[in-house]
Amino acid sequence: MFKKSMVCIILALMFAAALLPGTAPATAFTAAEVGDFPTISAGGSHTTVITNDGTLWTWGDNDTWALGYGTPRLLRDAPRAAFDTVAAVSAGGLCTMAIRRDGTLWAWGRNSSGYLGDTTEESKAYPVKIMDGVAAVSAGRSHTAAIKTDGTLWAWGFNIDGALGDGTTKTKFSPVKIMDGVAAVSAGSMHTAAIKTDGTLWTWGKNDFGQLGDGTGNDSNVPVKIMDGVAAVAVGDRTTFVIKTDGSLWGWGRNDSGQLGDGTNNHKSEPIKLMDGVAVVASGGDHTAVIKEDGSLWIWGRNNYSQVGDGTTGDKNSPVKIMDGVAAVSVGEWHTIALKTDSTLWAWGRNNHGELGDGTTDNRSRPVKIMDGVMLPAEAKQKAPAFTFTDASTSNWFYDDVRIAWQMGLLNGKSPTSFAPGDNLTYAETVKLAACMHQLFNTYKVTLTNGSPNWYQSYVDYAKSNGIISRDYNWNAPTTRAEYIEIFANVFPDEGYAYKNLVQSNSIPDVPWNHPQADAIYKLYTAGILQGVDEARNCKPNDFIARSEVSAIVTRMMFEYRRVSFMLV
Repeated sequence: MFKKSMVCIILALMFAAALLPGTAPATAFTAAEVGDFPTISAGGSHTTVITNDGTLWTWGDNDTWALGYGTPRLLRDAPRAAFDTVAAVSAGGLCTMAIRRDGTLWAWGRNSSGYLGDTTEESKAYPVKIMDGVAAVSAGRSHTAAIKTDGTLWAWGFNIDGALGDGTTKTKFSPVKIMDGVAAVSAGSMHTAAIKTDGTLWTWGKNDFGQLGDGTGNDSNVPVKIMDGVAAVAVGDRTTFVIKTDGSLWGWGRNDSGQLGDGTNNHKSEPIKLMDGVAVVASGGDHTAVIKEDGSLWIWGRNNYSQVGDGTTGDKNSPVKIMDGVAAVSVGEWHTIALKTDSTLWAWGRNNHGELGDGTTDNRSRPVKIMDGVMLPAEAKQKAPAFTFTDASTSNWFYDDVRIAWQMGLLNGKSPTSFAPGDNLTYAETVKLAACMHQLFNTYKVTLTNGSPNWYQSYVDYAKSNGIISRDYNWNAPTTRAEYIEIFANVFPDEGYAYKNLVQSNSIPDVPWNHPQADAIYKLYTAGILQGVDEARNCKPNDFIARSEVSAIVTRMMFEYRRVSFMLV
């Protein structure tokens, strides 16, 4: 069974009531009835995925900072954690949008024409908060649209073709209200489509290939009503597709690569029926994908990089079956990703920017498995478990660190209501945490479990075999700060400790360069994972490390946006 949900090049959220086989067609929708959340999204040359713990992983081209962990012009050919507590994601052509579980919208990437909506034109390497109370977002090639929980539609970015729908062609650098009563939205390259709560479809923007569907070739900078009874919409590069409440798929617009799938290469300026029994539709640069109600994935259109996934490079102007058991699909500019019902992610197509995430830059003509443990769309809307630790309140400096590390399952409380932030970590607990973080970084999930006869033995063995530790410790004794840091400096490869701060030799007051753990301590200071315990940046290497400090180190290691910047000379 698959809900009709909108999954497009930039995966917008779908609010339509579910239409399952054997049920009566839905005819009205409300913005309060949130449907499946998009947990995978393929952008122009990058990919974004949410795993079961709410962690957002990104990979591909970072020339525009779209990956969310700094270092422009970095090609990342395998997943890396970028953001935490994420419920939905939308990867645009040059940027990324994410909705956190608290309903806040965050953005990062290229911002030259106000793509991000933060009132500036400055690109952002790390997530910046845009607005509260957001239920859906769709990032297009150069503009963005979002629906707030009250059903109002807001848009911002490049607007020369009227893609924002505000009655002007003036670019907007912050969100502007477009219309009320909106249930779903999809932003494409130069046009936008929205479903209102009464099931009517409205489109606006560029119309040079008839992509608005009004039978003309005239652009419109205000919404134009196209049809009734629509359950889902996906907008691509000058194409528009909808699923009606009876499960039928309709499409119109550009068709020179067969992206409409009607067996021709003729453009269409009015809706034409394409197939029945469709649950999900995704439209990308010049190719299209649907998931039918039986879970089978079908793709057609441009195939020069094998983005169709059938093992060839020839364009297809009619649907080709690719695989079964698919829960979600997202179509990028030249690549495709699919989430199967077993939570595995698969990718294929162009890969010269590492956008497939398989550790190579080789194009793939058929689906390749990338990772396990990806959150299914139907589960993404579930909020994070209640944070019940009474000794970690919002007034504590470590509150966010504890909350994030706990929600990721990396740190536990001492009881359901106590985190015990002032307690020390033992060497056994330190090695367990280090082993789990290493496995998470490399496999995107944690499968390590307690061993026997000593519960920590399995973690010790893993840590030794992966070069995290090279000797035994007094496992039940509390860990010193220096030795904790020494262990954690080996958890990630060097790229995981990206240079952030200028920290000169002997500049840490209580850590001279000949200190036994100097290399590790300076490494984490330079990366912004450590900042010292006072204004002088003292490390206090011989003190025991507290659980509150551990939570901060964990979150800063996993998410570069949480790292601190300073200079120590």
